[in-house]
Amino acid sequence: MVTRGSPKILLVSFCEWGSLLNVLRTRFNGTHKFTTRERMQMLLDVSKGMAYLSSKRFVHRDLAARNVLLNS
Repeated sequence: MVTRGSPKILLVSFCEWGSLLNVLRTRFNGTHKFTTRERMQMLLDVSKGMAYLSSKRFVHRDLAARNVLLNS
């Protein structure tokens, strides 16, 4: 993230699975449900990401499944 000068820049890597919201909608409507292990891993990953942002003194202000990007 570049916040000094103009324009402000945020570089994000390509996440081929898209947003968590889309993955949840696709998987929940189908026959394949998430296992407890998969759900716990997602919870842990999102929590670690938010802890990292917090450690950098960054406030996200809009944590939502649509804003969580997934990759392999």
